[in-house]
This record gives sequence, structure tokens and C-alpha cells, in this order.
Amino acid sequence: MKQQIKNLRDYAELAWASYFNLIYIDGQKTNDFTIGTERILKDGENIEKFEYYKALSKDYKDYFIYDDSLAFYPKLNGEFREIQTQNFAKRYTIKFHQPNTFSGFSATLFYDIQKDEYIVSFRGTEGIVSMDAFADIGLTFGKGDFQANALKQFLLDIAPILNNIDSSKITFVGHSLGGYLAVVAMQLCDTIDRTLCTDFNQIKFSASKVYTFNSPTIDGIDNMLMRFLANLLGNNIVEQILNPEKIVCVFDNGKIEIIASAQYGASNALGIYTGKNDHS
Repeated sequence: MKQQIKNLRDYAELAWASYFNLIYIDGQKTNDFTIGTERILKDGENIEKFEYYKALSKDYKDYFIYDDSLAFYPKLNGEFREIQTQNFAKRYTIKFHQPNTFSGFSATLFYDIQKDEYIVSFRGTEGIVSMDAFADIGLTFGKGDFQANALKQFLLDIAPILNNIDSSKITFVGHSLGGYLAVVAMQLCDTIDRTLCTDFNQIKFSASKVYTFNSPTIDGIDNMLMRFLANLLGNNIVEQILNPEKIVCVFDNGKIEIIASAQYGASNALGIYTGKNDHS
């Protein structure tokens, strides 16, 4: 039980980190940029080197990243405290990051050095989309293409990294809408008909587990999920069967930060409930 709780904290922390602006961490691009507190860059004034941990730390929240290729400098939005930042930066590297698309899709592929595990973390939309909106697939995905194409492209992008990795070392996680997307991605990878000659044949990996946090009830979105997949894959589905044994749903009355930060505070007081038929 202790190990399960520890795993939940770790995956909640990764789901939380998916909200951070990690665009310049992918591929170790941090050395190409500086950061500072001023909206307008002034040579030599109030600037410092950009480093991975600064994208995670709340101490650097709202710092500008001085990327002259953009019309407006993006901001850092990390929320981890000092010890949490240090531990996370030492433990996880970023293998691929999909920045926020026009449709609002974003996801990050992390590598856990400690456990030799790959975790795909799908960002949610906390504070933007209410939980009630999940009741209508049209509100969430429009006609099915709202985030479907972005999800498909992301899976194709990370395929070269994960295709030769055993599924036991691959986990999908997500908070809120991100949890829903994690389930969609898992089902997509599990139902591709690789006898057909399509782009999806490039995706040869699958996840062993999916952890969702404060996401819609899986049973409640079953039919919506399959309609979404049918639109995305067309006839490229072997069988429309969910794999509930792969899904761990976590619901907490607080926020994801409470679960993710539990090891840095009252580690014996984690008010969560897990269950196949529960919210996450």
C-alpha cells in the first residue's frame, strides 16, 4: 500500500508538471536563452541564465524567456517549491515536449532516471473547462477534430523514442481533461489495426498503466471515448474494447498539488480514494 501511495504521488507530480512551460527544455535548448523579470529585454540588466529547474520553480514564476524569434516573450509558470524542484529536476529528464497547440493540446514525455520508466503526461484545462463540460463530447472536442489531430501527431512524434521500449516501462498520466486524453491515447495505441497501411502503423508502443487525477468517470465517458476514437481512426480499430484493468482513477477533494506535494509535508495524511469505477 505504501508503494502504491508513493506511485500515486509521483504520477500526480508528473501530471502537475505538464502544466508548466517546458517548451525550451526539450532537447536541452535552455543554453540558447536567458530569462528575466522585465517585459522588455535590456542588455546586461536583470537577466540570468535559463536552466531546467527554473522552469519548474515557483521562485521564477512570471519570469520572461527572452526568445527574440517571438513577438511576445513567453513566461515561466512553474509552481514547485525549492526541495520539490531540486528532486524533480534530478529525477526526470524531458525527452519530448509538445507546446500548447491552437486547439489547447499539450503533452510531455518524461524519463524517470530512478525507475528507468517513461511517463507521458497530458496537460488538462483546470480553471478553463468545468467538469460538466465533459458530459458533452461536442463541447470538449467539437466534431471530433478539436484535439484529435494534435494527439495523433504527438503520438507519432514520440513513436521513435518509445517503439523499442517494453510497455511495462511506459505509463500515461493526466489531470482533468488530461486524464481523459491519457485514456484516449492508451485505447488508441491498443486498438490500432497494424495490418492496414496507415500512418498509425508507425505507433508500435503501448502503455502498461494509465493514471488519471480528478478526471471524468471512465464508465461515464465510455461511449464518448469510442465515438472520439472512431472519428480519429476511422476503420483502423481492431476492436472497440476498453481496458479498465490498465486504468487507475484517483479523486481528491483538494487539488492535484495536494497529492503531488504530499511527500513534502504530511505524508501520512493523503485523502484519496482509488477504484475502477471512481472519478480520478
